[in-house]
Amino acid sequence: MIKFFAPGEPVAKGSMVKIGKRFIDQKNLATKTLPANRLKDWQSQIAWCAKKEMRNRDVIQGAIALTATFILSRPKSHRNAKGKLKKGSPILPVFKPDTDKLLRAIGDAMSGIVYRDDCQIVDVRIRKQYVNGAHDGPGVEVEVRVI
Repeated sequence: MIKFFAPGEPVAKGSMVKIGKRFIDQKNLATKTLPANRLKDWQSQIAWCAKKEMRNRDVIQGAIALTATFILSRPKSHRNAKGKLKKGSPILPVFKPDTDKLLRAIGDAMSGIVYRDDCQIVDVRIRKQYVNGAHDGPGVEVEVRVI
């Protein structure tokens, strides 16, 4: 089993569309911007943490189960002027980013490091939660098991 925490605000990877011979993130296409550096930085952070955990281990070749817990920062609108949580603020992040797009970003980031390709993921558990006392800040807890 491989288990690690990658700190940083999780970034979703949008849907890809094919234009000519290239695949472009649909979200960036709509806004006419280049691929976001935030996503590249996030995937680099995940890859670095995965490499650190995988040292002296071979890349997994078979089927795997992946558990990812995304720890997100609360929006400022959830807190009052004193910094306390407002009454009625949601307990869990039921807003964007979508869990499947968050997973797409980390799945691609670990390809070639933890496993050969993210197509090997056959069992997935994804969770989103807000930063709480158990975490110093946002990030993702990743656990990969060979099946």
